[in-house]
Amino acid sequence: MPVLKQLDEQVYQRLHRTLLHQPTRREKTLAKMMKDPVDSPLVLERKIWDAKLIYPAYLFESGQSIDLPRQFYKWWKTYYAYSGSSVQYVKVGLVPNTNRTLESFLIHKKPPRDILTRMDTL
Repeated sequence: MPVLKQLDEQVYQRLHRTLLHQPTRREKTLAKMMKDPVDSPLVLERKIWDAKLIYPAYLFESGQSIDLPRQFYKWWKTYYAYSGSSVQYVKVGLVPNTNRTLESFLIHKKPPRDILTRMDTL
């Protein structure tokens, strides 16, 4: 588009109209599936987004935060998933993240010494 070369109202409106009417990524994938359902059947396609599932990650540490999942679910049901709420049927699955310890950095599994020192003779 020559918008960078010349700035006038007609060029801008044409560019705006073409950008506004472009299909979204979801519309493109749906059109592709409808065009050739044998190559990519709808059943085998992964869902891009599911509004009924949330997987928040949290940093898992032993100690006081060991009760975090229980407290979180209690808080979620009290303040968000109460009856009549718009997110009442949303399922939450907490995903714990753990920090790597010094042990996990230093330990490397090796084969036994006799396997490493044995030489195969041809």
